[in-house]
Amino acid sequence: MARRKYSFSNSIIESLFGGGIPDDNKQNNLRVRYSLSRFSFNPDTKKAKIHFIQRTPYQAIERYVTRNYVKHPIYGPVQYREKKIEKSIKLTNEVLEELPNNSEELIRMFRFNIIEHLHDPDLYPSWFIIAALEKERDAAIKEIELEEEKRTSKCNQHIESIAPKIDEAKANLSKTYKRLARKKKKQQKLERKHKKIEQAHHQKLKMALTLGIYHFLKPSIMKRLDKKIEKVSGEVEKITQEKDKELDLVNSLEKSRSDQLAKLESFIKAKEKEKIQVREKCRNDIGGVTPLPTTVDDSLKEFMSLKKLTGMEHEKIIGCYVIRNVENGRCYCGQSKDVMKRITRQHFCGTKPNNIIFAEDYYNSQLPDKSLLFEVRIIECFTKDELDRTEKMLIEKYDSFANGYNGTSGNT
Repeated sequence: MARRKYSFSNSIIESLFGGGIPDDNKQNNLRVRYSLSRFSFNPDTKKAKIHFIQRTPYQAIERYVTRNYVKHPIYGPVQYREKKIEKSIKLTNEVLEELPNNSEELIRMFRFNIIEHLHDPDLYPSWFIIAALEKERDAAIKEIELEEEKRTSKCNQHIESIAPKIDEAKANLSKTYKRLARKKKKQQKLERKHKKIEQAHHQKLKMALTLGIYHFLKPSIMKRLDKKIEKVSGEVEKITQEKDKELDLVNSLEKSRSDQLAKLESFIKAKEKEKIQVREKCRNDIGGVTPLPTTVDDSLKEFMSLKKLTGMEHEKIIGCYVIRNVENGRCYCGQSKDVMKRITRQHFCGTKPNNIIFAEDYYNSQLPDKSLLFEVRIIECFTKDELDRTEKMLIEKYDSFANGYNGTSGNT
């Protein structure tokens, strides 16, 4: 199964850079600093040259002062002595995978920068991919959390803006309830008085005592009382309408607040679910990360890009091989007691042809990346007869004598 190709944004790659010796004492500026100044890499030989700058701090004594008969030095500002350090390393797949454990401290420290300077996702080792996936996960979760903070802040602002309105509306409603209670009490008092006058048993006595005047005054008294009752009833009705409006306003404001809180709770639950999905995806992606292939195995029974083959350790394999041009389909079939050496050192230097039979097609290729022009297949053999027989079979199968790079039809 082919190794998955990963690509990451520049921001993710840059966030992995961490050159320099970790500083445990943040207050101490007098420490040696390192930086990577230049990097060169030959993809054909896999050899890299890395140039570092070491900056060692020092403070010169400018003068002395005497205190209590003792001389004390006065130091000048911090200055740095620079020293160039050059490291050479062959970045095979195995070495790339083991960079975090490299014996050179500078190589370990700048391992992320080294991978980035290769400018080739095909050479990303598993530890680099895992670190980038984790950074990608952290960035995605941070973005979700920022959305949560933004939404929560907006909700809180809305709640803070309506809180005084709710308090004011409730205060007005409380006053209205008190006014309504007073008016209703007055209304009830007038109605009781009206009923008492209307149903009084001592009316005849009043008429007798007032020589009949009460008989003539009663309608007028009842009329005035009816007007007062009517006026108070109107005021009660008006205050009741005000109360209903204020109550509706309070309910509306409280509903708006509760709706905002419910929406925020739902939003946060959805974002928590998103974070769980992001973490789960990262776990699955990390579980699918495979190391760079370091040795030739059964996968070469199928065709593999020559570019990928050059990064592997060159184990001695006796067998036959097929080199195929992916652009025009032309093939070369051969045999060797050391197939890897024959392909990567005699036929090619890395991915560039050493053998003239491949050179013309290589330099005339229209592929944007010529390192991907050739692919290789290897068939392990164990006897001379098997080598000859397999080579002849392959030449026939891939038609490499009539329409390929072979100059003969094979050994007999």
